[in-house]
Amino acid sequence: MKNINKAALPLALASVLFSSHASAIDYDKLHQQLDIMSDIIKSSVKKQSDNKGPQLARIESHYLAGQGVVFNLNVARVLYYGHNSNINTPVMPLMPVVPRPPRNSEGHEGAELFGENYEIVIEEAMEEAAIAIEMINENIRFDAEDQRELREQERELAYELRDLAREERDLNYEKLHLDDDEKAEYQKELVEIKKRKEVIEQAKVKVKKRAKEYKAKVQKVQDEKAKQQQLFYSQLESNITDVLCSYGGGLKELPDSEYISMIINGAGNTIDGRTKDKVLVFNKLDVKNCVLERIDAAALLSKANGYQF
Repeated sequence: MKNINKAALPLALASVLFSSHASAIDYDKLHQQLDIMSDIIKSSVKKQSDNKGPQLARIESHYLAGQGVVFNLNVARVLYYGHNSNINTPVMPLMPVVPRPPRNSEGHEGAELFGENYEIVIEEAMEEAAIAIEMINENIRFDAEDQRELREQERELAYELRDLAREERDLNYEKLHLDDDEKAEYQKELVEIKKRKEVIEQAKVKVKKRAKEYKAKVQKVQDEKAKQQQLFYSQLESNITDVLCSYGGGLKELPDSEYISMIINGAGNTIDGRTKDKVLVFNKLDVKNCVLERIDAAALLSKANGYQF
């Protein structure tokens, strides 16, 4: 009798077991059962979802031999739309163009002549840019007309300050060549410029107040959206568990020793700019017991191995 290679025996046995396991599963039937289960989950979630809130966009399913089935649930996050919005894509605010310092007849940059006045122009433009960027990042749609009005007001104030700075620069230059009578007129014009600058400064305060209100609106909407999102994810977990208890028996091709995993994309915490997924791993036997009413949906959910990844 030939000697048996003992080292090769475990590999041969594992190969036979895997082959036997694989041949016991009809993959076409299992694929069909996964599609049916996906449709049931989507239908159940849709019935209990607010049309204005988050929606279950799509479900992808896979089978891992010896481990079980995996459902990837992709959720469309809720967006805020202005009261005049009739479309479903968020408006991206236009980035402002920073005013370039004009050159004088000698070729000097205006910033050298305007000093602090021109820095105010830059500051206003950059503040507008910060607001626009924040709106883009927050993915929030505000009323387009209000956005344009605020943007135009900020731009006009910046241009007015630039013009006043130019006038003040010209006056200071002319002062060097004025006689006593002309200097009196110069002082009068200088006072007028200062009055106009005060008016603009008051207007700047109002615009900044509106910008602050926009930021508060952004935060309020974001807070409401986050609450709505978390409520949806919580309800989604309950819906999934209810579906498994009612229809989990439909996964007949899945061995009782394997698992049903649900990956809810983006349902976890956000850390360092990365949002984790929520994973729920159900034992097929636990699902079967729930179908047979030996345990309820709440017990099934408590038995699931839930974690974020």
